[in-house]
Amino acid sequence: MKSIEPKLNKLKAALDEAKRSGDSKLIAKAKEEYERAVRNMTLNNERYKALVNETTAKLTNANEVATDYVNDRMAKVYSINYNQFAENSISGYSFTLVNEQAVKNLATKDKLLLPKRKIDIPKDKQWNVKNINSELLQGILQGESVTKIADRIAHVTDMNEKSAIKIARTMTTSAENKGRQDSFKEAVRDGVILVREWVATQDDRTRAWHMDLNGVQVGLDEPWENDYGEIMYPGDPDADPANVYNCRCSMRSIVKGFKWNDKR
Repeated sequence: MKSIEPKLNKLKAALDEAKRSGDSKLIAKAKEEYERAVRNMTLNNERYKALVNETTAKLTNANEVATDYVNDRMAKVYSINYNQFAENSISGYSFTLVNEQAVKNLATKDKLLLPKRKIDIPKDKQWNVKNINSELLQGILQGESVTKIADRIAHVTDMNEKSAIKIARTMTTSAENKGRQDSFKEAVRDGVILVREWVATQDDRTRAWHMDLNGVQVGLDEPWENDYGEIMYPGDPDADPANVYNCRCSMRSIVKGFKWNDKR
């Protein structure tokens, strides 16, 4: 940064002079020369590009590790929620509980059983490179200090972290409610008559259309509906992303009665 400062200052002075002249063509030409010099001395600098590539590779690796961990935990989330119905809903009623290992074994046979997430490595790296370059370029063009520019680049890693948290939250919501949905199906097969009720998280972070669904009851095989389409359960991976991404809602069963079953 210090080595290119004299040349950039000269070009910046020429741009300021052009602005004072009021000549639009002169201003456009001086601005183009200044911005081209900034790009050539930073974004196109080999040392800088190597640094960005190393940084984005580390961020992508962190995302891969986090995703593998979250994927591995989904079996436990699913089993806890699947077993919740039998343990808490009806006195004297029970069905076969599942454990974490059983769910993992099922997941290898049925890929739709649990939400799985894989990192798109090229896309992840491209996103980080684009944002790091943008923040650096904007910082220099606005004449910010190295400390401020460093803060800008740190902001990219913060965005990366927040995105990872949202993905983990979405996957967890999906596994929780998929476990509940499958346990409800098992109960209905055993003769239980029930409906499902949407439970929205009661705070100002919940999207309005999910708050509108709070308390709405539907049948086992009926979807909830809103302006973004149908959704079978909170976190349903087949629903519109606007209905799924970063959702923290859940659902509960309301038992209405029982069907007579000679086998029981």
